[in-house]
Amino acid sequence: MKREEEINRAIRELYELYGRNEITLEGIIRWAINYADAHPQSPWISVEERLPERVEKYQSADVLVRYRRGCNEYYFVTRYDYEYKDWNISNVTHWMPITPLPKGGEK
Repeated sequence: MKREEEINRAIRELYELYGRNEITLEGIIRWAINYADAHPQSPWISVEERLPERVEKYQSADVLVRYRRGCNEYYFVTRYDYEYKDWNISNVTHWMPITPLPKGGEK
């Protein structure tokens, strides 16, 4: 679901719960916290939504990608190539940034 659709759905739920004329700031805050807890955001980003940021002249930073071959799904670390506007593997559907290790995690 696209972000705008999520926002519209959340607004409809808020109106159903409190009514348009009875919404208070406290009610909105309580509802928003409960909504966020019930709808955690996936770290996976659709390649149709956006691509990784460019960090070098022609490439993105390393990212973890999900791609399909036949009925199977695979995961691979790669970069997006902005010069050729492509990944170095085909059928990539989603990606996520690779976060750095925490301090002291290099043992």
